[in-house]
Amino acid sequence: MLPNKPTYDELEKRILELEREVETLKSKKDVLKIREGTLRALLNAPTETAILVDLDGNILAINEIAARRIGKPADELIGMGIFEYLPFNLAVSRKTKALEVIKSGEPLRFQDERAGRYFDNNIYPVFDNDGKIRALAIFAKDITETKQAEEKLLEERDKLQAALAKVKKLSGMLPICSSCKKIRDDKGYWNQIENYIRKHSDAQFSHGICPPCAEELYREILYKDKI
Repeated sequence: MLPNKPTYDELEKRILELEREVETLKSKKDVLKIREGTLRALLNAPTETAILVDLDGNILAINEIAARRIGKPADELIGMGIFEYLPFNLAVSRKTKALEVIKSGEPLRFQDERAGRYFDNNIYPVFDNDGKIRALAIFAKDITETKQAEEKLLEERDKLQAALAKVKKLSGMLPICSSCKKIRDDKGYWNQIENYIRKHSDAQFSHGICPPCAEELYREILYKDKI
């Protein structure tokens, strides 16, 4: 027995159903495109590295800055392992940090160095609707210039503290002989003034004779033609 042929009304109804399904699929596709575009915009909005990886470290999304730092186009990096592009010791260190986030479910911030550049890193867990971690969002900021500025400031601070310590050594009341001009130190010994200052500062001395002393000591030599 041959199956009954659909009637015109049944065909028309089925066509309408198919058209609605097509429209629904188009809407879902448009939504996916919007979501994809939004994700791409969010990734590229930061002026520093932004990467989304799965729990094995495979790249799900990456912004242009991160791709440039790795040295490959962003599209080529999708699906690749992020730790493959790092020096071994750094890869081990950052993977350990990622595992800490997966285990604790808490964000983690840390700093490290790569090829002479310093980075401030943040790893955030990404949860699904059931509260399970499905991915990790990684953000890294190049702080090399800030780090160098901090080190320079610390160096200048140490120099100033050292200079201040030397100034303090020469400050206060100094017992000095009114006759020979020797200075008495903390241990009670009398020191030549130049030796005392040289010991307690970076000053160095070169000796000469001032005009009044020269006249007093060598008067006969200076005025022998006039005597």
